[in-house]
Amino acid sequence: MFGSPYDFAMPAAPKEIKKAPFWKRLLSYAWPLVLERRKGELGHELEVLVYHGRLHLDTREVNYSFGDLHTVMKTGLDRLKLAPSDMESVLILGYGGGSVAQLLHQRFSGDMAIVGVEKDPVVLELCHKWFYPYGVKLVQSDAGEYLAKAVEQQWKYTLIVSDVFIDADGPGWSAAEWLQLARILAPGGRILFNSMMDGKALNQQAQWALEAGLESQTLPVGERNSLLLLRQKN
Repeated sequence: MFGSPYDFAMPAAPKEIKKAPFWKRLLSYAWPLVLERRKGELGHELEVLVYHGRLHLDTREVNYSFGDLHTVMKTGLDRLKLAPSDMESVLILGYGGGSVAQLLHQRFSGDMAIVGVEKDPVVLELCHKWFYPYGVKLVQSDAGEYLAKAVEQQWKYTLIVSDVFIDADGPGWSAAEWLQLARILAPGGRILFNSMMDGKALNQQAQWALEAGLESQTLPVGERNSLLLLRQKN
């Protein structure tokens, strides 16, 4: 169920995202075409659709991968100004279809060990069938349980991406969990936290992160998302 970031081979060469048939991609410029609908084990409705030629993983409320979320994550990673040395070990909490992993593979050609944690097995099935499972150790687990295990095993990550949602609900981390995140962050490491919280709730997350020894910058992206860009305090 769990696994160290260091107990698997480095990824093979990155692959392109899968594509829908040409005629469906063509029609998708007029309207979105649903390719598959599944009910997730967490109770939410999942849709694989093609829109403007690209595959998306959506729920009824939000995009999970390769749509608006792709843009949000690209903006956050750009702002972090990551270097190849930041890619030694990466943890993605809330893997979805693999937007973040694909962005990292496109940007950095060197070796990196990426662990992707996803609670819903249906999301993982759809990821393998339609999206981006390449070059990543995928783990089916509750993100909080994985976090506790990582602390117990003293695993360290140079980059942690938190993108844990069920539909539009991203409950965030407790004060105790922010302490755990800080403990598994390697010296000089970064954290990218994605949310759709209001200002008060996001400020509470930033405060708990500060108490855990992390300083943060808030970055609004688009109409609904806000990111926290975090690193250890100097």
